[in-house]
Amino acid sequence: MLNFSFASVFMALAASSLILVVLSGILAVKKIFIRFGLGSLGFLAILMVSRILFPFELPITTNIYWPTPISRFISWYLRPQFFPDSFAVSLWDITVFFWMTGFIAALIRNLRTDNLIHKYIQTYSEKNAETEKLQKRLEQLLQDAPVKKEITLLAGEFFQSPFVYQHRGRYWILIPKDFELSDKEKEIILKHELFHIRHHDLTLKRLIRFIRMFYWWNPLGRFLEKKVNLLLELRVDTSITHSKRDKANYMDCLLKMAKHSAPKLFPASGISFAIANQSILTQRFRYLSTEKISAKNRKNILLKVSPILLCMFLYGASLLFIFEASYTPPDIEKNTIPISLQNTYVIINDDGLYDVYFTQADYGTVLVETTDDLKYYNGEYKIYESYEEFENEKQKNTYSD
Repeated sequence: MLNFSFASVFMALAASSLILVVLSGILAVKKIFIRFGLGSLGFLAILMVSRILFPFELPITTNIYWPTPISRFISWYLRPQFFPDSFAVSLWDITVFFWMTGFIAALIRNLRTDNLIHKYIQTYSEKNAETEKLQKRLEQLLQDAPVKKEITLLAGEFFQSPFVYQHRGRYWILIPKDFELSDKEKEIILKHELFHIRHHDLTLKRLIRFIRMFYWWNPLGRFLEKKVNLLLELRVDTSITHSKRDKANYMDCLLKMAKHSAPKLFPASGISFAIANQSILTQRFRYLSTEKISAKNRKNILLKVSPILLCMFLYGASLLFIFEASYTPPDIEKNTIPISLQNTYVIINDDGLYDVYFTQADYGTVLVETTDDLKYYNGEYKIYESYEEFENEKQKNTYSD
């Protein structure tokens, strides 16, 4: 059974943040970045995204308990302390309420903004002789690998860099109106945007935006989105350029587009051909202009394998182990009889669940709870397969005494 809790959210955020640190470190160092390769970077990005999408605790997860000072704070944070007479609420409950409220508000705002921008684009963009010509060329390119969804080209004046976006299952490629482009540059732009469409990059970008909205309070969300967008662009850049001449023409076109501002009205689901961001452009140019280094020698293999193994370890460890608080406040502890191996036993009931019993002279035998997991009971408690087995052993102990 999956469990959503403060501890499970903490482990998901901690693991994904550490993987993001490794990924960012690789991207920051030119030599490592070039040697590592896009495939390995993509694998790390998948690990990071999948972990942050799964803030749950597995049935096989093992607890590791925090030191007492940390446990004391977490217990206070999780302990219900508001509205005790009606329904007890903890600070964690309040946090989750504001978390979900912020997420829903961000989701509604994002959908509303995308719809408004789509209406604006449809109103102030048009088909002309140039887009009709490009549409025919696009159809020729689609003959080799058709796309199920409809793709429409439009021209507009409110943007100076081509971009592609998706709305309700349809794709739209926007070309700057009255902007002088050579046939070669138009071909580059069409192939670039078509690659994004064929490889579902827009859907992936929606997923990343969804993660960012869900974790709206986490400052790493924007950083994650930026890194994934960069990887998407690098993959396109290297996939549609094969020779040195291709790369030179591609970089000329990229630089020409980047000199103009990106569209002010830009849907969250869209991807611009050339964003006027010096850092992103530098990394794209760097990757295109550097000769790829063979990964066959031992040094390059070690350079690739080490970060991947580290991130896989972080991913797996965050699922198999979880940090929990173990602390009982003094005002509760003084009125509490601790459960121990001497006064507690477990019986498997007819439903296959565990009935946990506590026995004490002043209270008799009390059913503590019925649970499907004994992970929160520290120690090797005696487990009986049935009530009959327990009664038989109880009688044997009575006779022996």
